[in-house]
Amino acid sequence: METATSIIQNFNDAVVVSDEASRILAINPQAQRLFGIVGAPPEHLDALVPSNLDVEHHRHVATFAATGRDTLDLSATRDLFGRRADGTLFPVVVNISRWEAPDGSVQFVSVVREDARRRLDAASMEWTRLLLTGLLATSSTEILVVDERLAVVAAGDSFRRRFLNGDDPTGMRLPELMAQYPAAPNFDVLFAAVQAVAGNTEVRVTAGTGWGLGDRWFEVVASPLRPGSGVLLEATDVTELVLAARANADRPGRDSATSLLSRTGIIDWIECELAERSQRQLCITMLQIDQFDVIDETLGPRAADELLAQIAVHLKLQIPAYAAAARTDRSTFCIAFPCGTSEEADERSSGLRDAVRQPVSANGRTLRLTASVGATFGSEHRDASRSLREAEEAMLEAHRRGGNRYAPFIPDALDASDGVLRKWNALTEALQFRQMEVWFQPIVRLSNGRPFAAEALSRWHHPQFGEISPVEFIPIAEWGAEISRLGAFVQDRAAEVAMAVRGDRGARVSDLQMSINVSRHELAVPSFATGFLSRASGNSVHPDWFALEVGEDALADDDPTTVSNLQRLAAAGVCITVSDFGSGASSVERLLEIPVTRVKIARRLVASMLSDPQSARVVATAIAMVHELGIDVVAEGVETADQANELIRLGCHSAQGYYFAPAVPATELADVLRDLGSLTSP
Repeated sequence: METATSIIQNFNDAVVVSDEASRILAINPQAQRLFGIVGAPPEHLDALVPSNLDVEHHRHVATFAATGRDTLDLSATRDLFGRRADGTLFPVVVNISRWEAPDGSVQFVSVVREDARRRLDAASMEWTRLLLTGLLATSSTEILVVDERLAVVAAGDSFRRRFLNGDDPTGMRLPELMAQYPAAPNFDVLFAAVQAVAGNTEVRVTAGTGWGLGDRWFEVVASPLRPGSGVLLEATDVTELVLAARANADRPGRDSATSLLSRTGIIDWIECELAERSQRQLCITMLQIDQFDVIDETLGPRAADELLAQIAVHLKLQIPAYAAAARTDRSTFCIAFPCGTSEEADERSSGLRDAVRQPVSANGRTLRLTASVGATFGSEHRDASRSLREAEEAMLEAHRRGGNRYAPFIPDALDASDGVLRKWNALTEALQFRQMEVWFQPIVRLSNGRPFAAEALSRWHHPQFGEISPVEFIPIAEWGAEISRLGAFVQDRAAEVAMAVRGDRGARVSDLQMSINVSRHELAVPSFATGFLSRASGNSVHPDWFALEVGEDALADDDPTTVSNLQRLAAAGVCITVSDFGSGASSVERLLEIPVTRVKIARRLVASMLSDPQSARVVATAIAMVHELGIDVVAEGVETADQANELIRLGCHSAQGYYFAPAVPATELADVLRDLGSLTSP
């Protein structure tokens, strides 16, 4: 490790190099100062992290080392706590990179920075403890106060009697307390406390007590005190609500997974309300969990049902009296309630969105989900089914705007969007029964005309609507959360065709790469890279068989999840391509921040460069700048020999367009590639 040791000495940040067993191989002076290490550094990373993180950290690092699967986003920038040599905790920002050393061993390089925003304030914690001592002694509410290290500062008498047999837990750390006292709410509470400390924000979870002790359920609210001062945990017994929901699960008109009403049940409830309260206005709110199809695919249906059941509890705790809640579709909920004004309807509907954002957990993983929320309100509702459709249209509008937001229904919008709703339903069926096609357009080297890649393009012919352009159905897929299923379908089909073409000797493209378009909505999902690489493995193809085309709009969002996904895919061998370059949505500087291998000059610029001097200058400048960065350049939409010759003169590497070959069905791709190869054979 002499080489690594000498290299990290020059880093300004604290850097620690470790192996797959978390043994420390090298540590620079900056890290020793940060962790308060005097003399010889510790042998193991356990000395530098809180004890409650040890087991989870080892498990994820071992998976990362053995398979390359970063199941906890270790390579993303993460907010954690470090442990100094004297045992005190302090907030840090960590980024871990996986590196295969020349000797073939797997090593991890951890860059650590202290987070001054979350620096601990012991004096503030003491002030808080003194202030709360009198309150806790007399409160009848189950209250516990922990400091930023998750050590108990004070516990209310009611909390001690109910969960701790009257014992005083002061000084115990929260994980130890929950392990010693099985009647205390489970480990979701630990997550809530950590998140409240780290994010200085209120966190709510629904937690159960240990088995065999009556099995009680509590809503636990973790409220941060002054920044850096710890957390107040308040438990409210919701056992009756949970048991009532379970008892209702098998009743007609009920959803078995969540115990809420079904779509039929909520329609019956709305119709009864309309009949009995003819003068009372109703608000009908629809919520769709954003990107839930990805969660369903990643965790599996059973775990996904667990998440939905927890969301249902959060919603029930949020809704007003005399309200009804239902699950109307796989990941869609409906809440209906009487209210007096549109302002009240908007406020309550926004509150339901916030309820969905509370943490939920399944398979040992804790997630924060978001929802697209739409609502319709008014006394004119007389048809329950139409009211639901209005709320659904508003929900789609919220999703259309990027999700995780609320949108009210706009009158007269339903009729105009009826075609969109019908096409959305048709698209869902088309993906379910594989009724769509994937066509392929070759990409060639301008120096010799030989094909080296093909762009996968989805095509949809519907028996009622006819040929539907991707310009129309891709936005519909994004609005209706079907974009992930569409992307998975295209990737699977591209893998099948790539295997067939690579094995066709006549096609002369044994290394053909498949270029797949990806939406910014897909890239914003934390598990996107994991799912993409898992599908590649499941199809028995290597990640370097694929290029991923990312629009400039995705880069312009500057979303850390998008950047993390692209970095993980590039590290696995996927070629990252920026499409529509030159449209102005991003800058050349962004190419330095993301591992881009290829850039595609926007089609409209190529089409007008021979007649428009401004377009010609943009194309020439873009090619020159990208060349300076060592990135391959592809021109899209080349339709004439004059365009191809001008691109060659400007130094463009590659091109695609009708001049070389149109997009063709999978059954014709090998023949087209063979023809292109024979035209340039020596």
